[in-house]
Amino acid sequence: AQGSHVVMLVHGLGRSAGAFTVLEDGLRREGYETANVNYPSTRLGIAAHADNLERVIESLDGVDRLSFVTHSLGGLVVRDLLARNNPWRARITVHRLVMIAPPNQGSKVAGRLKELPAYRWLTGESGQGLTPEAASRLPVPEIEFGIIAGGRGNANGFNPLLPGDNDGFVTVAETALHGARDFMLVGTTHGLIDDH
Repeated sequence: AQGSHVVMLVHGLGRSAGAFTVLEDGLRREGYETANVNYPSTRLGIAAHADNLERVIESLDGVDRLSFVTHSLGGLVVRDLLARNNPWRARITVHRLVMIAPPNQGSKVAGRLKELPAYRWLTGESGQGLTPEAASRLPVPEIEFGIIAGGRGNANGFNPLLPGDNDGFVTVAETALHGARDFMLVGTTHGLIDDH
């Protein structure tokens, strides 16, 4: 990192840092310094991902302010990270968090599929962390944060098998988290929302 304020981008399950290419380019054009983190999202659990992210942050030199933009699982990873008494917080101020399509209340889809061998194989330990029970154990961030959800803006959403408006995988209601400073609904699906 070259600047004192860095925006760290944390992708979702089964994705890579390349998912944030469009957003990262836009942030850089606006003058923000970015750190687009790539991590093996299906190989470890949420707490282990937060451990690794903490090591990345500890290695940042010359940074005194940090903001986060996350997609889906990345939001839960950062919530876990921010719930800790991190030594780096003595020298780096966490400014803001923007969560895109976060399963803040957990995902009913994950709750239903968690015992299926195919789901466990595809999503690894992280998939178990997406259940409503697991997500409910993560504290609300103590910084200013906003939420961007995907959906159609109606009662049906993109997936008719999910209750209410949804992005195909996560319902709008599941993205909610008490204390959010702002909320935005974008008319797109879970996999395409970070391009908007």
